[in-house]
Amino acid sequence: GIKSRFQPIVALKSRSILGFEALSWGDDGHAPISPLELFARAREDGAVLDLDRECRRVALGEFSRSFSGAKALLFLNIESSIVDMGSVGSGYLMAQCTRAGISPAQVVLEIVETNVRDDDLLVDFVRTHRSLGFTIAIDDMGEGHSNLNRIALIRPDIIKADRALARDLAHDYTKQRIVSSLAGLSRNIGALFLLEGVETEADALEAFRLGTDLYQGYFFARPGETSREAIMSLERRLATVASSARDAAIRALGRRTQVVERCFAE
Repeated sequence: GIKSRFQPIVALKSRSILGFEALSWGDDGHAPISPLELFARAREDGAVLDLDRECRRVALGEFSRSFSGAKALLFLNIESSIVDMGSVGSGYLMAQCTRAGISPAQVVLEIVETNVRDDDLLVDFVRTHRSLGFTIAIDDMGEGHSNLNRIALIRPDIIKADRALARDLAHDYTKQRIVSSLAGLSRNIGALFLLEGVETEADALEAFRLGTDLYQGYFFARPGETSREAIMSLERRLATVASSARDAAIRALGRRTQVVERCFAE
């Protein structure tokens, strides 16, 4: 069977939990089966579309039961190969949301655009689902052969950077410049910038300094850590890190002020 684990996505500025990404795992009664292995098996059997729909059905159902009444967003991964299949106007996803009692306005569709070959089908998919009220995110930006031209085509609401960019961000100047550029690009086109794979406080603080809007990663919470106690612990961590980020910004402003004063001193 398929099960969903939810990982929080947070905003440091507002010290809040914006939503949860649904991560689908297989369960054969012996050991968990990772999403990569699940879809690899499905491709061999020609059952990718059926698996994708089942993962969404389970995620929507579990999200509805676990977060009923909450304002949190549900981040749903869309298996990109189904876009190339042309299954754009079937209305299946909308029907799944209706059955689960979840408004499309609560759902963020994550698309790994590099896996979609046909630009026209990709644009049609995005246009159709955005018109229904879904939020659109480009996933894994900065990984492999990400096509910046696709940003102009899709005009995403959220740009989600590849997790590799978060690793050791505090000590890697090149990654800092890339994250800063992606954050600036997101801001300039009216999108939010999300960095996943954040595993240390130092990397979280550096990401904040570089203009990151949203965060996801083990430093904040692991998939499945959504009990009331885990959420309360996450909220305390958010408050602590946000306070540290504010103090760091104040110190940086103080240093800049001193430099300006020295430049104009008589």
